[in-house]
Amino acid sequence: MNQKIKNSGDWFMAGMLVRYECPHQKKGLRPKNGTLWLNHVLIHAPSPALAYDKAVALGRKDARSSNSSHLWGGKWKFLGLAELIPIDGDIADGSELLWSDFGRTNQDRARSFVQSKARLIRQAEKEQQSNNGDTPNTHSLSAQGVAGR
Repeated sequence: MNQKIKNSGDWFMAGMLVRYECPHQKKGLRPKNGTLWLNHVLIHAPSPALAYDKAVALGRKDARSSNSSHLWGGKWKFLGLAELIPIDGDIADGSELLWSDFGRTNQDRARSFVQSKARLIRQAEKEQQSNNGDTPNTHSLSAQGVAGR
């Protein structure tokens, strides 16, 4: 059964920037070299303005709840939104949710973005395992992460 979520222009993908700050920083100094994450979440809202507000509230709430249960004593800090992208069309298995424009590129560079099946499966399995525990994962297969390899 192919289930769909009807989209009347009221679904958005929000890119939330969160940073993990280590507890080893000296007081009075700005934290440096914290781990920065760009988390993408689906937001259902009737307008971009309400989607923005909803995503910011969710980001703040998630950071607070993660801090209260964190094992390492560090702190997650919600920095804000980096992206707010309207989702086109209905949402179903196989739907395109995000895309990246790499601009003009030659064939060799374009092929360099393709990852092997074994690597992608290994990375996905690693993600599943780390998401079942309470350890931060290090997944970064964004367009910039792939392009930087």
